[in-house]
Amino acid sequence: MSFLLHDPIWRPLDANGQIMPGCYLQFYESQTTTPATVYADAALTTPLSNPVVANSAGVFPAIYGDSAVVYRRQLYSADDVLISDTDPMHPHVAFPPGTVVMFEGTEQERDAAYPPALWQVCDGSNGTKDTRDRVPVGVSNTKPISGAASTGGSTSGVTDAAGGHDHGGATGGHALTAAENGPHTHTGLNSVPMSADDNSQGPYQRLEGSSEQADGTASFPTIVTASSGLGDPHDHPITSEPNHTHTFDSTPPYFTVWFLKRKAA
Repeated sequence: MSFLLHDPIWRPLDANGQIMPGCYLQFYESQTTTPATVYADAALTTPLSNPVVANSAGVFPAIYGDSAVVYRRQLYSADDVLISDTDPMHPHVAFPPGTVVMFEGTEQERDAAYPPALWQVCDGSNGTKDTRDRVPVGVSNTKPISGAASTGGSTSGVTDAAGGHDHGGATGGHALTAAENGPHTHTGLNSVPMSADDNSQGPYQRLEGSSEQADGTASFPTIVTASSGLGDPHDHPITSEPNHTHTFDSTPPYFTVWFLKRKAA
């Protein structure tokens, strides 16, 4: 498929409005200096020289380009002075109504590239889906092109909204019994009453600070120990959680573009 790169008969003018005999056009692949072939016929069977040179009247022949190629075109005067550099040049693409495209740029740049008379921003108006803060998903049996199921999802998720639960075990407010404590001993002093002349406990010597009883006996301190605890198993109860929700941001990494839909007419 071919297309005309300019009017069939093109006569460029210089800055003073004068014709430019011998001016020429150099064609490259877009954004490069790699020569790109142009043709003298719509069937693309007869290549033109590159550059293409205007005749003595400053007129170029019809120049056809390959629609599969995006061109860069430079216009030079006969004195090799660059007059213009046009990049890209490609055929107009006919978008059928309903086509949705993406565009990155300002609102002004968007409207210049996609005139509002032909393109509608997809914001939920004029028969468009509201694409703001959304990502597209392919149509399927469960997600049809229209109807309530054609949109869905959320930027935040909620889980466990059904209510309380617990995590087993226990804590707080539980007093351990003696059996539930691990095995251990308690050591302390105990006062044993005895008479001053009682030698059944062995040699006796009054201790400084011992108390003299009314019946003539004294309190003699002794060391005693006692064992306690069997290390029986026990738990620490944990109270259940009341009804609650867990909310989180489920927005994936993203970049922003405009979505535009081709109007019917």
